[in-house]
Amino acid sequence: MTIQLEVYKASISDQSRIVRLLNEARRSFAAFGLEDLPNLLARGNCMVAGDDEKLWGFVCVSLNGSNWAYLRGAAIVNGWRTDDALQAVLEPLQERLRERGATHLAAYGTALWLVPALQRAGFQRSEWIATLHRHPRPLALEDAADICVRSVVAHDLGALGYDGVAAIAALVRAGKRNALTTAGLTQNSGFAGIGGAFRLRRDGTNERALAVATIRNNQLLVLDPAPRSFGGF
Repeated sequence: MTIQLEVYKASISDQSRIVRLLNEARRSFAAFGLEDLPNLLARGNCMVAGDDEKLWGFVCVSLNGSNWAYLRGAAIVNGWRTDDALQAVLEPLQERLRERGATHLAAYGTALWLVPALQRAGFQRSEWIATLHRHPRPLALEDAADICVRSVVAHDLGALGYDGVAAIAALVRAGKRNALTTAGLTQNSGFAGIGGAFRLRRDGTNERALAVATIRNNQLLVLDPAPRSFGGF
């Protein structure tokens, strides 16, 4: 049986179906919070593929002033081949980006399924710098020589302890009776920590909202600031 899919620019009317796809798909990537999605859709740089019943694929990017576009989210319905899905939504999106003056499309993230698929689609590997810090102005205005990598020191461990207590306190303030249980501490929306948003996972790991930066002209430039929350994804 052949399924006819329509690929089109996503709008705010697609928001609920996009959220459902991001939550249900085993292959999903979202570098934004739920509260950011309406603004991303309003900018017109998100594409979806679907039929009358459901969405099969989703991809969304953001543009900055230097003609670079950055992949902010992607999701593929379970059962659809990754390469076929990316080809279906990326090709029309790239054409739209070219019309808007974009010269590069970059992707970053830790989704294991996404990296090899993007390489097969023609993306080249590059090195990124991730930082927990938010900055009120672009780091390109700072002296790059002042930025260095250091080992963990005592007050870093103190910050981790603060985050743990803050997570429990946030649940208690919200009236949650499961503040000391696995279910409560691993809520998808995460918590506000001393170094930014973070969440605990059931496998014992943790995820933190990171800013992404790169080096240009011997200066560190923030490409995308750290999101303020995980938005429930």
